[in-house]
Amino acid sequence: MRLTGKLSEWGTRVVDIGGNQVGLEAERIDSHLLTEKIAAGRDEQANEAPFLLVNLDTLIARYDRWIRELPQVKPFYAVKSNPSPVVLRVLAGMGVNFDCASRGEIEQVLSLGVSPDRIIFANPAKPASYIQYAQDVGVYRMTVDSSEELRKIAVNFPQAEILLRLATSDKSAMTPLSGKFGADGVRQIPDLLREALSLGLNIVGISFHVGSGCRDPTSFGRALEETHRLHELGKTIGHQMTVIDIGGGFPGGQINANFEACANEIRSSLETLFNDDTYEILAEPGRYFCSEAFTLCANVIHSNEIPPEYDPTGASTGTQMKYYLNDGVFGSFACKFFQYLHSEGQPLRPKTGRPILSSTIFGPTCDTWDKIEDNRQVEKMEIGEWIYYRDMGAYSCACASTFNGFQPPEHIFAISEQNWARIKPLLEKDDSIA
Repeated sequence: MRLTGKLSEWGTRVVDIGGNQVGLEAERIDSHLLTEKIAAGRDEQANEAPFLLVNLDTLIARYDRWIRELPQVKPFYAVKSNPSPVVLRVLAGMGVNFDCASRGEIEQVLSLGVSPDRIIFANPAKPASYIQYAQDVGVYRMTVDSSEELRKIAVNFPQAEILLRLATSDKSAMTPLSGKFGADGVRQIPDLLREALSLGLNIVGISFHVGSGCRDPTSFGRALEETHRLHELGKTIGHQMTVIDIGGGFPGGQINANFEACANEIRSSLETLFNDDTYEILAEPGRYFCSEAFTLCANVIHSNEIPPEYDPTGASTGTQMKYYLNDGVFGSFACKFFQYLHSEGQPLRPKTGRPILSSTIFGPTCDTWDKIEDNRQVEKMEIGEWIYYRDMGAYSCACASTFNGFQPPEHIFAISEQNWARIKPLLEKDDSIA
């Protein structure tokens, strides 16, 4: 944890976070302006490689917003949304906990020096060896939605603290999850509560997930009402029900930005249903933290202008454009497969007077699925120009591959002096985190 003398590629000082260089800016960071600055430096070096600017000021602002709106809810960051080591280190230093879905994610978080009691193993279908590993390293809390999983835990980790995963109505979510995970609250969970008691297992509460990208804040209220009923039932059966895990689904970025509405619904429901200091309230936000912090800047490596007379369908009434970028759906735009590609690309340096044309934007690979945007009205661009996309932190680099030999974009981290002064002491509390 030190200030180094080396300059970043855009001419600023850098600091070190866990062996990663982070640009230090004098003022609070404007992602668009800093993206322009970095792209200008790359132009001077004839460097067309795409990059992801990671604005740690935005990440920290998201934490502050959470504490302001949901102070009674402990955030457990969903590592799967973006496992960037720098993001994890900053969140860990600020006291955020972690939702892990695999042994690999648990190992990554523990390697930061994070205590195992700050981790929940939130995958209802775990290999037996992973359950044994959780016991070995002291990760006690885990989610379950089936009799089969209860029996696996009874054999491999009978001391685990179990949360039963409730299936919710998540039709309004951008990606519903109850089709894969969750137990019916009317019949199945009561049976699981009784079976767990017969197996001598410790059910500590109920968890749920309203679906990734929740668009209906009242989904949280309905799920909490069902959770309250099941908590009362669990107590009558003989379990100590003290933990409520409201899962994820919190919006990230500028699209569907209804976090305050979700928080209002959650606060109101908690006050009505669980207004008792004996309850511990958890949540598993992922995209909420990471989405807005990442801005992608890619280069137009090829373009193809198609006049109407060249359209083989004969349907065109005007010129169309095809653009090819050096990042695509097998890279950062893997988030498109999660139905979360809301951000629309914009020329980094727009110019007045250029025509607006119907455009299709492709990635660099030879696969026809590598289509980023279709039939967009975009200002005409030239080969070698930069195009940028906001809100690219969630399920983008986490899912990127090297298909066709194309490497994922470099991460360029930046933080303001004000926020560096704030988090530096937090990171230095533990050398393994700093």
